[in-house]
Amino acid sequence: IMLKKSCFVYFGLCGRSNRHIFNSATFLKALGTSTIVTRHQNMSSSRAMDADRPFIEDVLDKYSELNGLTMLALGSSYWSPPKKSLEKLQQLDMDVNKIHRYSNILGLNSLRDKLKLRFQSLGLDMATNDLIVTAGANQAFQSTALALCDNGDQAIVLAPYYFSHKLALQLAGVKVSVAPFGSDMLPDWDQLESLIKANKPKMVVMTSPNNPSGKVFSASDVARIVSLCRAADCWLVADQTYYEFLFDGAQHTFPEGYDKIVHIFSFSKAFGMPGWRVGYAIYPKLLTESYRKIQDTIPTHATVLSQHLAELCLDTYHEDGGRWVSDKVASLEAVRQTLWPSLETMNTVRTCGAFYFLVPLPPEVTLTLTIEVMVDCLWLHQRDKYAIRPCNTTFTSYLFSYLMRMLWDY
Repeated sequence: IMLKKSCFVYFGLCGRSNRHIFNSATFLKALGTSTIVTRHQNMSSSRAMDADRPFIEDVLDKYSELNGLTMLALGSSYWSPPKKSLEKLQQLDMDVNKIHRYSNILGLNSLRDKLKLRFQSLGLDMATNDLIVTAGANQAFQSTALALCDNGDQAIVLAPYYFSHKLALQLAGVKVSVAPFGSDMLPDWDQLESLIKANKPKMVVMTSPNNPSGKVFSASDVARIVSLCRAADCWLVADQTYYEFLFDGAQHTFPEGYDKIVHIFSFSKAFGMPGWRVGYAIYPKLLTESYRKIQDTIPTHATVLSQHLAELCLDTYHEDGGRWVSDKVASLEAVRQTLWPSLETMNTVRTCGAFYFLVPLPPEVTLTLTIEVMVDCLWLHQRDKYAIRPCNTTFTSYLFSYLMRMLWDY
């Protein structure tokens, strides 16, 4: 496919069934990678070897160095941090003791205090909760998995799920079950309740607004999940990275009213700074010591300069009443409106959050064909290094219509 401005698109599809599983060996072979994954008692832990492979990283490894390509393999905002914040960062006092030395393990106190005030104003009880700044939301989730779960514990993730959540749990030695979703992109409530009763999980993981479906859970949906977790006396971990990405009048609901909730957030999406790696978790104070140990052992703390930029972005947010972020998010509405006429013909659920729509596969397209088409579209001409060769299948016509995210294991 020859795309304007040599745009590289990573196409993934949701199957008609809830239980499609991508085969790692098939995918890696099709991508042309030489990576061979085998288990050997003297090479690596079975915990790491058995964890799902993040296929998006294979795509990035293979194509990210090519010039002139716009990478759509990851959910990333098109904007950069506010110009005003970047200018202030350049004026920052680069005193060696402020920037180049170790800092507070839990994060800069000034940044943490401002975040606490913000979420107190949004309704979270910061008197009973604490906050840690991390190297991105992924690290916040990984630290949460390590803080809450022991090896062999059970966890349930609500499908459609963010692939890194399952991988983080697997790397922590947790046994993961996937709760399927229905035609409305909400959990199959009966199956979720049955899974919780049968597995007695240590934690349940929800993402709203959802990556990769864009589904925004209503207040009653969130309350129902909280109620199920309270009845089972298990933790609820809520990834709310996209809580400001709302459309069509949708409203975000923070889970509350239960003393075993961990909230995950990120600066990456709203402020366009994923490369700076700043996220944070809000959790009951009883977990602070566990988070401190994990943080000190893995990153020690989030990068100091990145935290300063995050604080400056937060200052800009407060100064303009959040208008900079809301204007950027609103600009995505034109993209949604452009895509929707094609998506609607595919029986797609019109969701109201994040960057995503989840598109069903056409009946004639099998999972094997999907992988073949995906790989065919990623095969680059050696002659010019950034053209994408047309795939010779009946599915070609669909690929112009919409960007779709990959799902697996459900």
